[in-house]
Amino acid sequence: METSQAIQLTPTAKTSRHGEYKNSNYHREYYLKNREKLLTYSHDYYGVKKTLTSRFQGEKFGVKKFFSSHTRNNNISSQETKNLFFFGEEGSKREKLERRLDKERLRLATKDKRPLKKYWNQPWFKEWLDKKGLLKRYQEWSLRGGNKLGKKYLSFLDVDIEKPDLEEWRKKQVRKNVLLFLNYLNCFYVETKKGFHVYILSDELLTNEVLYHVDSWLKRSKIVGSIQSKGKYVVGFDSIDKKLVEKGKWFWHVKNLEEVKEKLAKFFLLVGSQEEKATKTVKKTYQKKIIPQFKFSTQVKILSTHEKFINRLGEMMRKVRYLSSMGKNGYFLLNSYQKPRILEQLPRGKILSLGLIQGSKHAFFGRINI
Repeated sequence: METSQAIQLTPTAKTSRHGEYKNSNYHREYYLKNREKLLTYSHDYYGVKKTLTSRFQGEKFGVKKFFSSHTRNNNISSQETKNLFFFGEEGSKREKLERRLDKERLRLATKDKRPLKKYWNQPWFKEWLDKKGLLKRYQEWSLRGGNKLGKKYLSFLDVDIEKPDLEEWRKKQVRKNVLLFLNYLNCFYVETKKGFHVYILSDELLTNEVLYHVDSWLKRSKIVGSIQSKGKYVVGFDSIDKKLVEKGKWFWHVKNLEEVKEKLAKFFLLVGSQEEKATKTVKKTYQKKIIPQFKFSTQVKILSTHEKFINRLGEMMRKVRYLSSMGKNGYFLLNSYQKPRILEQLPRGKILSLGLIQGSKHAFFGRINI
């Protein structure tokens, strides 16, 4: 009796076409060996099925049947199909945009709009802190332009309206034109303390450009912003004085710079090159000598800070004139955008010890010596 039971419990051996006997524990060993892959597949399968069930209520179908027939149905929009395929990405459009931008090759740690790490403008630079960590530590985070996001390049349209050199009537006109332009684009944008930021995705890498507003009557132009691309950055949304406005699509999609110029020109906003492309002929055959920069400290008396200077990259700077301890007049340039609080510490008539950086043509502000 025991022998007959043992014979019944033993699974019958099946021969393969090669004549070898299969292991009686074949399926168990196969499952243990490929357990992770099988669980992942089943999770994806039933996840798709659950999503399709909520999409087609009351209809009977299989996952394979859906992908063979329904995906070709004209009644389903491309956006709905995309959402079905990427069912695992949950959250609002804002959260999805944040996940796309919160990348280590796009993030930048800044404090008071100033980069905190060296070599941030190098292509290999990566920021290890995520957006949440940067906001917790510095109350702001920034995004680097000129980097690829998928197959396109990320750039920014930076509009500054609340500027001291703009007339009140021009401020109102620029704000009106920019709001009409944003309604025309129908995409997300960021409200800043001085204006607006728009995130651009382009097929071709955009160059850094200056944005002008042209008066339709007097034909006078004033700088009201810029296009920030490679080597530039903007402070990201959710930072101080940076509010994300959700409207339509995430980005302004363009092919190239010509398309950007064409669309902005309809709203009296003109784009000009930031870099001088004129080449200088070198008469001598030997290599031109490069004058290195050097730092120096000096005690000065501040004479004036109201003069403005636009460098060859189109950045607005302050020309601060001073009287040195040796009785000589001089000046240095201050980037008031990246160092907004320094200008308040340079009142007229005050005597300070400053650290300056001497370049080939101009001296630049370095620090205030204590």
